[in-house]
Amino acid sequence: MERDIFGCLLKIAIEKKVDMERCFRFPLVPVPLALFPIDGEMCKTDKSTLAKKLMSRVEQTLPPFVDVEIIDGFYLLHQMGAVVPLEFGRIAEKILIKVCASASSEIHLIFDVHISPSIKDCGRINRNECNTPISITGPLQKRHGDFQQNLKNFKFKQGLVVFLCDHWESSCTSVILGQKKVFITSQEKCFSFYCKNGSVIKTEEKRLECFHEEADTRMIFHLSKLPSPSNVVIKATDTDVLVILLGNIKKFSKINVCFCGKTSARKQFCINCNDLASSLRSNLCISLPAFHAFTGCDYSASFYGKGKVTPFNIFKKM
Repeated sequence: MERDIFGCLLKIAIEKKVDMERCFRFPLVPVPLALFPIDGEMCKTDKSTLAKKLMSRVEQTLPPFVDVEIIDGFYLLHQMGAVVPLEFGRIAEKILIKVCASASSEIHLIFDVHISPSIKDCGRINRNECNTPISITGPLQKRHGDFQQNLKNFKFKQGLVVFLCDHWESSCTSVILGQKKVFITSQEKCFSFYCKNGSVIKTEEKRLECFHEEADTRMIFHLSKLPSPSNVVIKATDTDVLVILLGNIKKFSKINVCFCGKTSARKQFCINCNDLASSLRSNLCISLPAFHAFTGCDYSASFYGKGKVTPFNIFKKM
């Protein structure tokens, strides 16, 4: 294709006596090839390499005591694998059991909000997500197909979260809750559940109402509402969460924050974000979100062949 293009250009230059030196000062494509290849798709890079580079600065550590755990909801659902009960009631109880397995007495389960049109629409299309309507009518209703495939349907995810908020209020979950207090987000709202005298108390938490689309930023919002001092574990694997957290870590000087998760290779990690922030300059932490977006994230193109690590090594010297 390039041979044909330049052959035509040469022919036109000879026939029309066009100054090709001047022509080549201008791009031959509608968008720069450094950001978008010929097919028009954004250049992508493995953003997890930035997280690995950052986390390599500190040793892995487990917090001795945890007051609050903040969990990325869809990270938790994907960790459940494909072996999931058929009935939605049992699915909801299994999720609650997994949440309450935490050593902390307070757990926040944070979910994305689906908004359309959205900057996320392109990513959803690339992941082959769909929006097939689904109605979850009760705990005895059975799901269809593979659970992990169902999670590619955002209508299913939305309906499942609404069902969790309804089913966890039933008395059958009181034994699972025990002495725990569980928070869950549904759209812009947040509800809390705890057990009192054998009954489950459900409360809408107005102070935790949030209109953020991404769970990444909603998790940091919940962190900002916690009392100080606190020992907090954030469970997620997305590099965006770590970057946003480090960009705001200065605001949580009296909160000890650990970032923990399990990779796709089932490898666990846990780092102390306060220690990581101390190993970086304060200005570097604050500027990390901008650096991450500039070098390529979910919704911005990366520079072809540059990746994350090489630009970061240059950036941290500035």
